[in-house]
Amino acid sequence: MYSHSCIIISVGTEIVNGTIQDKHLKYLAQKLGLYGFRIRKAVQVPDDIDTIRGELSGAVSSAELVILTGGLGPTSDDITRNAVASVAGVELKLDEAAWNKIQERLKGRNIARVNMVQAMFPKGFKGLDNPLGTAPGFAGRIGNSLVVTLPGPPRELDAVFNVGVVPLLETSFKISVTEGDTFGCSIFMTPESRLEEALRNCRVGRVVWGTRVTPYSIELYLRGGSPNERRKLFFCIEKKLGRIKVREGYVTPHSLLFKTLKEKGKSLVTVESCTGGLVGKLITDIPGSSNIFWGGFIVYSNKAKETSIGVDKELLDRHGAVSEEAVRAMARGALARARGSNVAIAISGIAGPEGGTPEKPVGTVFIAVAQDNGKTDTRLFHFHGDRERIRRKAAITGLLFAENSILGGQWLDSDDRW
Repeated sequence: MYSHSCIIISVGTEIVNGTIQDKHLKYLAQKLGLYGFRIRKAVQVPDDIDTIRGELSGAVSSAELVILTGGLGPTSDDITRNAVASVAGVELKLDEAAWNKIQERLKGRNIARVNMVQAMFPKGFKGLDNPLGTAPGFAGRIGNSLVVTLPGPPRELDAVFNVGVVPLLETSFKISVTEGDTFGCSIFMTPESRLEEALRNCRVGRVVWGTRVTPYSIELYLRGGSPNERRKLFFCIEKKLGRIKVREGYVTPHSLLFKTLKEKGKSLVTVESCTGGLVGKLITDIPGSSNIFWGGFIVYSNKAKETSIGVDKELLDRHGAVSEEAVRAMARGALARARGSNVAIAISGIAGPEGGTPEKPVGTVFIAVAQDNGKTDTRLFHFHGDRERIRRKAAITGLLFAENSILGGQWLDSDDRW
C-alpha cells in the first residue's frame, strides 16, 4: 500500500510542554495514507532553532517528504522559516505576492511591519496560500526530499494542505487519488474502538481504512480493492452499527437535519436546557438556515420552562425537569408558541459534573421531537464523558433523532448509551 516515506516535525514549545494538544499527526497521517505515504517518524520539537535544524537535517536525508507544522507566525519565536533556510543553505527572501495577500487580508487594520516576516521564504521555495490566515506555508526541495511547511492552527493547516499541498504531491510524486479510489462516510454516536471492531469483523478483500475524528462525527475513508468491495464493507458496518449511525459521504448531523427539513418544507424550533442553545447554534452555522429555523428557547431553570413555554409546575414537581414527561411538555409547548414551525426538538438532562443521583446519574438526557401532525417521539439516553462531551453528544443525538422522526424511521437499531 505504501510507496513513499514521510517524516512529520511539529514545532512549538506549547506542544512539547503539553499546553496545547498536537492534532496534526493523526490528520496528516490519514491524509497522506491516501497517497501512499508511510509515516516513518513523527516528532515534537520546541521553538529552538538548533533543535529544529537537527531534526530537519536528519529528516531530509532519510525521507522523500518532510512536513513541518507551526512556527510560521510573525513573532520572535516563530523560527521555522529560519531553520529551513539554514538547512537548505540559502537566505530568506521576501515573496511579493505573498506579502500582497497578507496586506489584503489585513486591509482596514493597522498592519505591523513585523507581519512582513510571514512572507519571507527560503530562496527557491514556493509559497502555499493560506485562505484562512496570515501565515502562508511554503515548499521546496532540500536534496532529494520535498520539504513542506504548514501553519499550526488546525483549520489553517487543513486549508493549506488541501489547497496547496495536495496538488504539489500529485505533481511531485506522480500520484493521485481520484474520487473513485476512495469511499468516504460519516460515523455518528460510535466510539473509535467500536468502529474499529466493526471494521475488522467486516474486512473485505484488500480494502483498507482510515479515520479522522471531528467534533461531531468520525470521518471514515475506505481505500483499495474494487468499488464493489468498498461498498460491501460499507453495507456491512451499516448493518452492524445501524443506519442512523453510518452515512455515505462526509456529512454532519446538523446538515442531515437541515437537508430533511428543507426537502419536507418544514420549519424547526428548538427548546434546550442542558445543551444551552448548542442545537440552535449548529443549525444556524449553515448558510440559509433562516429558511428552516424559526428560532429557539433556552429554558435552563424550571421557572423558565414554566413561563417561557408553559410547562406545568405540578408536572415538574412530580416528575422533575429531567424526565420524559417534562421534555415532552417542553417540545409541545415550544411548538405551540412558535407559530409557523412544524417540528420541535427538546433536550433536558444532567451534564454534570454535579447534579446526578443514583436514579438519574450524570449523563442522563431525555430528548423529545414533536411535530405539528400530533406525533411526539421521546427517548432516554445515557451519555458518558465530561460536561462538554455530554452536551455535545446530546446535541448530536437530538439532531439525528429529529431527522429520524421526521422521516418516520425507527430508532430500534441504535444503542441509547454513548
